[in-house]
Amino acid sequence: MNGFMSVLTTLSGVAFALLLVWIMLAFFTRTRKIAGIAIITSTYLWALELWLVSAATVFALWGWIGFLIGVALFGFGVVPLAAIALALNGRWNDLGALAVFVVIIAGLRFVGIALTAASGKASRLATLEASSSAIAN
Repeated sequence: MNGFMSVLTTLSGVAFALLLVWIMLAFFTRTRKIAGIAIITSTYLWALELWLVSAATVFALWGWIGFLIGVALFGFGVVPLAAIALALNGRWNDLGALAVFVVIIAGLRFVGIALTAASGKASRLATLEASSSAIAN
């Protein structure tokens, strides 16, 4: 598991570095959809890392019982359970980092979805403009 986490952390770091490239691609209409899809894909990688770190935190603080309860809560219950475990153990810096990571993932996923949707609207608008100018001529 340790090797897997180091590979996942490396991939997350590369995805974070590429985030600047994807944000620049979002400024151009032709590449906006690619940027949105890339950002959405990155958030899934970061969410997997968040889930694994949360699972390790719950397991370290509360053992198998806490981990199994978190998994029983539809799988995603490990993340809020990690927040509760960190709060009850007074690890406020770790709790803050967990909360910031959740907000960043959710915000970037929203940005990716908005970029993907905006690219569809832009292409439909260009098609409408082209067809209306063809009709007018």
